[in-house]
Amino acid sequence: METDKGYHRNYPIEGWLAPSSKREDGVVEPFEYDYDCITEMRIKDEEAAEEMLRIFNDPVIGKIFVDDEHRFLDRKLVVMLKCDEVNTGTGTGHMAPPKEQLATQSPVLAR
Repeated sequence: METDKGYHRNYPIEGWLAPSSKREDGVVEPFEYDYDCITEMRIKDEEAAEEMLRIFNDPVIGKIFVDDEHRFLDRKLVVMLKCDEVNTGTGTGHMAPPKEQLATQSPVLAR
């Protein structure tokens, strides 16, 4: 799947707990979160991800990242998630790809 590659920062402004489950009074429960920023890195492929990790763990180059991060991060609280981006055709409903196509994009959706 072709995706835009790059580095994006997302600054949360509001959160909801189970937004599709409104209370009887129609209110969606707010969700309190401790993150002030979510960084999204879109990488071309697995090989590029491995190269990024190699650079992060290089004793010389990696130290530059670590020294910089100490200025603004609590490194013990940093979480990195590897995600599989899948176009499920959500939005209008009628554009959802057939299940066979979804299966080629993600083994989770093949079930």
